[in-house]
Parts: sequence; C-alpha cells; structure tokens
Amino acid sequence: MTNTNVELLVAQDTDEQAAWAAQVVLEAARETVGGFSLALSGGSTPRLFHQQLAHLDRETMPWERVIIFFSDERAVGPDHPDSNYRMARETLLSAAPIAPNHIHRILADKADLEEAARDYEATLKHRTNGSGVVDLIVLGIGSDGHTASLFPSHPQPPPGRLVAAVPMSPTAPLTARVTMTYEAIAMAKRVLFLVSGADKATRLEQALQHPGDLPVQRILSDRTRTTIIIADALASATLTNRRQSS
Repeated sequence: MTNTNVELLVAQDTDEQAAWAAQVVLEAARETVGGFSLALSGGSTPRLFHQQLAHLDRETMPWERVIIFFSDERAVGPDHPDSNYRMARETLLSAAPIAPNHIHRILADKADLEEAARDYEATLKHRTNGSGVVDLIVLGIGSDGHTASLFPSHPQPPPGRLVAAVPMSPTAPLTARVTMTYEAIAMAKRVLFLVSGADKATRLEQALQHPGDLPVQRILSDRTRTTIIIADALASATLTNRRQSS
C-alpha cells in the first residue's frame, strides 16, 4: 500500500459495506465539535449506505449538527434521473431529520457552469468558517480510475480552486458537471471510499499498490489525513487472492 494513512476494510457484501460506512460517519460526527460537514457522492453504490445512515435515530446521530454537501453533480435539474442530489434526497435526505438549510445542492443546472462552481465554493467556505475543510467526503472509484468528477483524460482544475466546472464527462452520462477538486479532497479531515463490484477490482489494486496519475491514485498520494476504503468481496478479490497466495 503506497499510503500508510489508508485503511482498507473488506466487507462480505454490499449490506455489510453499507453498515460499516454508516458507522464510520456516525463515529466521525460524534467526534466533531460543532457542525459536521458531510459531502455525499453519486452513483449506485451509496444507496444502501444512505439508507443505513438514515435509520440512525437522533439519540445516536447528532442530525441537528449535520451539514450536507456534494462531492460533484451532473448538469441536470434536481428531479432528473441522473441527479446525484435526487438520489441522495430519495435515499437519505427525505428520511433523516436534517435541517433544510443544512443541505447544499450544487446548482449545476445553471446556464453558467463556471458561476455555479464559484458559487458552490463560496458556500463551502462560508459553511466551514472560511477554511473549505470538509469533515468527511464520501467518494467512489470508477472502473477508469476516476473519482468525484475528476477524470483521467481531463486537464487539472485551476490551482487554488476547491470546486471547478467540468465541461464534459468522458463516461456516461455524458453531461457537463461541477466537482470538488483534488485540493478540496486532499484537505478533508476524512475521506471514505466505497468500492463495490468486480469491475473495480483492477483499479482498486492499482490505486493501493502503485503511485500514478489516475485521479484515485493522486488522491491517495496527496492525502496526509485519514482515508478509509470499504470494499466488497468482488472489488477486493484481486487483493484478497494476492494476500492468500503470498
């Protein structure tokens, strides 16, 4: 493993993965004094995790202190099937007692995507007392090694930016996007990767075993704070096989 701050947990299945992920968030929230900022990701993997998280009651989870951000968003409306916000609303935000003014959607459906990125960066800084440091960012890994909306084939976001516009995605859905940058992710107090499916096994092994230029490799190399990866059995199969044969 290239980064000693990375903790890999291998779950038997996606149900166990989701339960462990909810526990990571719970522990982080209870350790944080004041507002607890949580940035959610899109895709299919977080659905079960969101549902597990939503079931935590007020006595267990300090919902009144939770502030929701998003790691990235597609340039679609909040009710569009491709919207990360819509998925989070259906699986978590409508079920958990989070104050509406604590939920910050990326307005990536605005005509001016760059303006949307700058506005979200301003909101992020405002809600984190000017620092831009998120307490916990949840991310996934694409089969091409992308994470959030940071893609291998794209130029680097402008230096110093925490949120940037992405003119077009090379993977489906082929929409423009707004994303947190490498710098924002590197600064976060904690990052939690959820990785599931056999199609992620090669990239996960690559990210953990080798430095490189893929977005997920760069993030693991850049971060000096805690990073937790919870992978299911399929996504970690190559790693498990190597450990068993070594």
